[in-house]
Amino acid sequence: MREPEAARDAGVRFERAEAQDLEAGLHREWLLTNGLGGYASGTVPGVDTRHYHALLVAAVHPPARRMALLIRLNEAVTIGDETTELMTAEYRDGTISPDGFTRIESFALEDGLPTWHFRIGGYLLRRTIWMVPGHNITVVRYKLAVGGKAIDLALRPLCAARDHHKVQRGDWNRPWSVETIEHGARVLAGDGVPSLWLLAEGASFQAAGDWYWSFLLREERARGYDHVEDLFQPGTFHAMLRPGRSLTFIASAEPPDSATGDPDTALAARRSTYAHATAARVPQSALGPLAASLQEAAAQFVVQRRPADPARATRVSLIAGYPWFTDHGRDSLIALPGILLETGRVGEAADLLRGLADHVRDGLIPSRFPETDAPPEYTAVDTSLLYFRALEATLTAGSDPRLLPDLYPTLRGIIESYTRGTHAGIGVDPQDGLLRAGEQAE
Repeated sequence: MREPEAARDAGVRFERAEAQDLEAGLHREWLLTNGLGGYASGTVPGVDTRHYHALLVAAVHPPARRMALLIRLNEAVTIGDETTELMTAEYRDGTISPDGFTRIESFALEDGLPTWHFRIGGYLLRRTIWMVPGHNITVVRYKLAVGGKAIDLALRPLCAARDHHKVQRGDWNRPWSVETIEHGARVLAGDGVPSLWLLAEGASFQAAGDWYWSFLLREERARGYDHVEDLFQPGTFHAMLRPGRSLTFIASAEPPDSATGDPDTALAARRSTYAHATAARVPQSALGPLAASLQEAAAQFVVQRRPADPARATRVSLIAGYPWFTDHGRDSLIALPGILLETGRVGEAADLLRGLADHVRDGLIPSRFPETDAPPEYTAVDTSLLYFRALEATLTAGSDPRLLPDLYPTLRGIIESYTRGTHAGIGVDPQDGLLRAGEQAE
């Protein structure tokens, strides 16, 4: 039985049999992004199989230095004297426990947002996840869609404080602390790690400070990487959820007073953007619901790069691929026509080109921006050549008329550097006038 409210566009949907297929579900992954390089991701049954699966991966220096802070929520529903776990996890020895996936009635991407319905007897609980654009904030909303009386919903956050490329091992000596605040808690894990605010208005919070041990990350095991993780549980949220009512859980790497507005504003904005994408340039008649899904997927890669120097402007960039990569200059220029121009985001394409111009060195456009605060890398001979092609496409699409005059000094500098020769043996061959590259072996 579905939730009795207006239907949402669902480009991807799995009903009960497919949603409860554990082995297939472990390879069905969802992803949300926040426009900063931060993201949330997971699998349909809720089992984390990668160290990139988390409810909040925050971009500390957007779009880089991404840290996994909230990995999952251990959810349980109590009706009368009976408690049902909704969480599913796999442990080091292969044990699957609890088996919350067997309660999934359906999974769908509704307006691009991962949405589950859990069946507990005659009750139907809806869970939807989204991120607040431009902020390291994840929102999880629970609604009792069908049910005769109130239920007790318990949420136990399981936290980490690590680089998203790594795993966390439990350490009782690490200076974790839990500070109870209005509507929730602030979790601190020591120097160099952002505080994590966990909030649920209408719920009570009881602080704890326990460890959950030896979660298996099977995809990391298959790749030959560290694949066992321990997670810190700061406490438990409890709320009585009545039929037709909702509970909103917020995980934030930003102080609550600095976050923009309430999560419903962000949700409405996301749905408005998704509706606009549905009617955008991909022909709806040809692709149906896939059109909006393609538009949404393209938008996930668009981020804001905030410079280390506050005097410099924040610029549009493109992530080269989630969850592994940051923004690569070369990949951005290749992808620019499809992700930005074909979706009508010409102004952002122009901003991306201006941003790359800020980083030109001896005629070279950065091929890659590292995950850390290290300087950009200049390793590809064709990145600057691709820059000309991307600029031509952007001008043809009708960009700002000031774009070409503004970038002319950059274009001229690239040509002069390639003509006289620059790093990595790049230069014009005097014998045939063609471009050459590569250092001669001694």
